[in-house]
Amino acid sequence: MHDNGMTLQEYTDAVIAGTHPILDHDAFVYQFGVVAEEVELVVSWAQTNKLTVVSSDAGTATVKLLGTAEQFNILFGINLIQIVDNDRTYISHSGSVTIPNEINDVVELLLGLDDTLQVSSRIKSITPDSVDPSPAPNVFPAK
Repeated sequence: MHDNGMTLQEYTDAVIAGTHPILDHDAFVYQFGVVAEEVELVVSWAQTNKLTVVSSDAGTATVKLLGTAEQFNILFGINLIQIVDNDRTYISHSGSVTIPNEINDVVELLLGLDDTLQVSSRIKSITPDSVDPSPAPNVFPAK
């Protein structure tokens, strides 16, 4: 529950039902966004642990940090490793990520310690020369 006594789902349902007005951006962030103090807690923790704060934003609930592999290994209980697989080099880790107690209550997701996912596009480029100008055949169900 937030200041207005509604969860985000309750608010959404009420807007759809027409029983609650749509909040402007600032009011929405105030009601459902991250509290600025939570972001500051993570920033303070990072600085105490000698990590560089690249950016922080309560509106998007993100704090981007920069540090050495050794720092991240110690702080999050992992072992960062570099993997070379064919033509690709990526970072992964062994061990389960442990969010330190000091920030555990405010950190929901930790990203960037593993970039093993590789997505490839299946989009084809279509040029006027590659398109068949004849109309598609008519398709009718069998009788």
